[in-house]
Amino acid sequence: MPAIVDPLLGSVRVISVNFQRKQRLPLLRSPKPDLDGLLREVGLGDETAFEALYGATVDRCFGLVRAILGDRAWAEDCVADIYTQMWRNALDFDSAKGSATAWLLMIARTRAIDLLRRDLRHRATPLTQVTRKLNRRQHPSIILAACSRSVG
Repeated sequence: MPAIVDPLLGSVRVISVNFQRKQRLPLLRSPKPDLDGLLREVGLGDETAFEALYGATVDRCFGLVRAILGDRAWAEDCVADIYTQMWRNALDFDSAKGSATAWLLMIARTRAIDLLRRDLRHRATPLTQVTRKLNRRQHPSIILAACSRSVG
């Protein structure tokens, strides 16, 4: 057993350490749902299948969308749109072309990028467009110079 000397008290304390390996218990995991089958059922209007599919995929979908958009509130709105689109277009899913998860995440990625592009387009006006608008009219420096000549 290791002994520790406390310099302030000048005493020796004996510490017993027991390093026994703990048995690992197997993780209890619920069986993976058949997402392809759930998506087919969603296409037929099954709300219970929609809830199960939502529960199984929303975390991955939200994580992807948030990584693209960078804003939690915006990502939440986007995810709501994605699952609305999934409900409407579930019959378009073809399991021969890929998995339900891949189909849903492609919708999520596309929707998030579209939102990001739309926001960037509305947020920033290129300088060339601004100068073209100014050139069509009189440039502000010409107006300021005319005003200063008339005053002074």
